[in-house]
Amino acid sequence: MLGLIKKIILNSKQNKIRHRFPQLNMVLHPDMPSPSLNKMVELARTVNEVNSLEPGINSLSDLELKAKTQEFREHLSNRSKEYQERLEELRQSLLAVAMPEEKDRIKESIKLTRNKIFEEVLAQAFAVVREASRRTIGLRHFDVQ
Repeated sequence: MLGLIKKIILNSKQNKIRHRFPQLNMVLHPDMPSPSLNKMVELARTVNEVNSLEPGINSLSDLELKAKTQEFREHLSNRSKEYQERLEELRQSLLAVAMPEEKDRIKESIKLTRNKIFEEVLAQAFAVVREASRRTIGLRHFDVQ
């Protein structure tokens, strides 16, 4: 019975990805745990965005592609400064709290705030890495990678 339920959930998640992003080639493995299946559905949007950036990244020269690294560093540095005060507030709250549940909630808030720093460049960074790989070793990362 459990196997049937797992298969139904797997098919549901796979169909959700195919419906939302028909151009993606993502096949979910039957042995994936349910939380991972949910994460793959979320990540399909990012993979789709990376794929949509590919033509623009392909057209960059080698120097322009290399310059993207510095562009990302500057962007991340600026975003880090924007969130520095909020992160410090959360760290101070973490020190002041004794209840484990509250500490976990604050730790999760810290993690989510840190992730916001990277959100804007994530897809571009993956597209640049994919293109750099294609140019240097002749291999292109698959969508599921």
